[in-house]
Amino acid sequence: FGAIYASIKAVVQTDVPHLIAYAGVAFYSILWWHIASESNMVPAAIVYAGAVLLVTAGMLLAWDRVRVRYGNLDLNNIGGLAHPMPKFALCLALLVMAAVGLPPFGLFFGYVGLLLSSPTMSAGMIIILLTWFGLSWYLFKLMQRLLFGPHRADLRYDDLRPAEIAAIAIILVLLVLLSVVPHGWLGAEVNEVALSIVEIK
Repeated sequence: FGAIYASIKAVVQTDVPHLIAYAGVAFYSILWWHIASESNMVPAAIVYAGAVLLVTAGMLLAWDRVRVRYGNLDLNNIGGLAHPMPKFALCLALLVMAAVGLPPFGLFFGYVGLLLSSPTMSAGMIIILLTWFGLSWYLFKLMQRLLFGPHRADLRYDDLRPAEIAAIAIILVLLVLLSVVPHGWLGAEVNEVALSIVEIK
């Protein structure tokens, strides 16, 4: 229900921070489904949770760089940023690629690991698959509306500075590193700590 509700709310959003926040809820609903259905947190779930956190933080950071320049405009009032702000466009595109689960980013391996840990097809898994397709669709739609189409002639465009690019690049590097982290590092101790936190909540 959380995944469906968040996906519906995200589809109709024109406010970018709200859209990213609802996407985060849908992402974490997939994790809660895994924990509830398996009563266990496999190493892939820890990779998935970390990757979702990084992707969400990265997209919010990228949008914040637009907000500090032009204010909190909605998707109907800003677009076509790929031509006047190519560095921002590249950073956002890579973050969206990571968010929709394309390799070599860690979210892909975490998500596939969650699915493979549930060998039987169930109604919950079908909903999770549909949620993932929905996430991919409206995050691509977000990228399309921000980066392509005509840009506003009344704005003085200012592309990302080196320090801003470096902050987003660090997030992207961490997402790649999550895809190669040995699952042996995420041993039983980490699993027990994570499950105890879930039980407390």
